[in-house]
Formats: sequence, structure tokens, C-alpha cells
Amino acid sequence: MSLVLFEHVNIGVRSDHEAMVFCDMLGCVKADKSIGNTLHMNCGAVTQFHLPVSEGQDWRGVVEVGYGTEQECVSVLERAKEMGYDVEDGVVKGLGGTDIKIVVGDDCEAVMDRGIRKGAVIGPGRPIGIVGCTIDAPPGSAQKIARFYRNLFNFQVHTPTPTVCTIPCGPLNTQHITFTETPCPRPYSGEHLCIYISNLIPAYRNCAKQGIIWVNPRFIHIEAARTEDEAMATHGFRIINIVDLETKEVLMELEHEVRGPGHKAFPY
Repeated sequence: MSLVLFEHVNIGVRSDHEAMVFCDMLGCVKADKSIGNTLHMNCGAVTQFHLPVSEGQDWRGVVEVGYGTEQECVSVLERAKEMGYDVEDGVVKGLGGTDIKIVVGDDCEAVMDRGIRKGAVIGPGRPIGIVGCTIDAPPGSAQKIARFYRNLFNFQVHTPTPTVCTIPCGPLNTQHITFTETPCPRPYSGEHLCIYISNLIPAYRNCAKQGIIWVNPRFIHIEAARTEDEAMATHGFRIINIVDLETKEVLMELEHEVRGPGHKAFPY
């Protein structure tokens, strides 16, 4: 399997204090290391929230955080209500414009607990990790998005309906990234996800042929892979456009921070 881990989401927040209070409510723990004005919160053993202070960003869909039992999920939702957060159908609103869905993730607890990230705290009442996400996609794009990931990244992709594509990922395919067509998706606001893949350089070459390699100005001093040699040296690269491989049309924007297992931050 080429998609080894869906490791973090990076979402701009207006207040790092409010973000920390929210993540603490989820049972997350502040990471030992943060970069600049970006708060890093460990969510389980191997996944994280990266939360830079900015004008605020919206995840176009939901981010799913898993817990070991149904009772733990109930406890988190009750705690969220007591703290004044809006809760509806297992979804908590409060991390800026991002909705967090509380789910039972017992099927992935064993494999997600193998991580070695320094400062991570696991156990009863703590999240297993980010177990998945849904992303709103434009009408008519799901099948084209599926082709994009199959052809450029060699990902396993399921299309359970014509308007949905799901990428299983992580340890034993216990995570997922799902694109769902929606009539009026919100505009892109700069959020990104980070994934670890086993086929970094073949994927880089495929993306380079499509002309979609991208360098984020925010991180140019840390890692900026413009060439294959730089991707090999930094064990990563970035893209921001998901394109129709037949017409080259940009289907949607979503920054991907793509890393290989040789990256210094790989948690396994």
C-alpha cells in the first residue's frame, strides 16, 4: 500500500489559546515542538493538528477523531456541550470553521498505538487519532479525482457511488480520505493535509509531468522541493491543485504535504 499514513491537518485559527482549549477538550496533548506561530497538538499516538494563527481557515467537510469505545465518544460530546460548543449528530463545532466528528475507532486502535511520537499520550479518554476526513468536492469531479490519485500516486481508491471517492490509508487501511460532491462547496481557504507515502519519487515524477509541483512560501525556509533531487533530499514535496488528467482543468485546490518514510518527522 502506497499511502502509509494520513498524519496531520493544518488549519489556520484566529486564537491559539482557543484552539488549545478545544483540543484539550478532545483529549489532545500539546506537542513538544511547534514551529513559529503554529500550535502542534498530538491527537493520539501518531497524528496531529497543526494550527497556525491566521485569519482562520475552514476545513471543507469534517475531520474525524476516533476513540476506543462508544462511551468515550459520549463523554467527549457531553464535555463539549458543557463547555458551550455546538454539538449536532456527533459533530463538534469550535475549531475555527472546522467541524470535528467524534467516532468510534476501535478497529484501528491497535495499529495506531504503535507510534513513537515524542510527547504523545494515549489511553482511556484520549483520542486514538485522526482516523479520517471528508472533503467537499465540486459537482462532477469525484470520478476525475479518483483517476488523479490512482494514476499519479498509485493509491487504492474506491468509488462507492458516482459522486464519492474514498482513499483508504494508514495502518492496515484504518484511515480514509473521502471526497464527496456537493452542490456549492466552500472556497479554498489555505488548509492542508499531510500524508506519508511509500512511493515518493515515482509520485513526484508523475506530478512533475503534470506541472503541479508547488512550493508553499510559508515553508520555503524549511523544505522547498522544486526538483527531484530536492524531493529526495527533503523526503517530501507539495502540490496544491487536483487536476483532470484528460483536460488539465483544475478540479479543486487542496494543499498536500507529501512525505516519504525517510522524513525526520515520520512517527513510525
